[in-house]
Amino acid sequence: MKLASDKEAASKAIDEIKAFRAALKVIGIDPGVNTGVAVYDRGSKKVLEAKTLDFWSALDFVCTFSKKEIAIVIEDSGLNKPTFREHGLEFREKISQNVGSNKAEARLMIDGLRKMGYVVRTEKPTSSKWTAEQVKRHTGYEARCSEHARDAIKLCFKA
Repeated sequence: MKLASDKEAASKAIDEIKAFRAALKVIGIDPGVNTGVAVYDRGSKKVLEAKTLDFWSALDFVCTFSKKEIAIVIEDSGLNKPTFREHGLEFREKISQNVGSNKAEARLMIDGLRKMGYVVRTEKPTSSKWTAEQVKRHTGYEARCSEHARDAIKLCFKA
């Protein structure tokens, strides 16, 4: 029985990889209180849009796209195991609340979009952030946007 379920899981994973690669557009999402969202067109190799929204508006925005035309990359802070030993208790408590909130929003976004039938890949957060200049250099995108939107651009551009 386990062998059959392993084969089914492997087959499903392969199908998801194929769907991700076949998508015409990639949406990058950096979840949090301020959720960064970016849309990258693989054909034109251009960032079409980058903005910062609240959780529900970001979810609504993604749902305006056809499941067949997009793949989604979401930064999943649950993949990190942060520790803040060198900081004081008050700092650690505040950071812990923020990290917990961010993990919950990421998990809800990931699970919700998958349940709706979207192809979703998760990425481990990195400490390196792109500046506006780096976004412009790597993608050609020149519009002003927040750090959260730049994180979303980086996610979908590197997908």
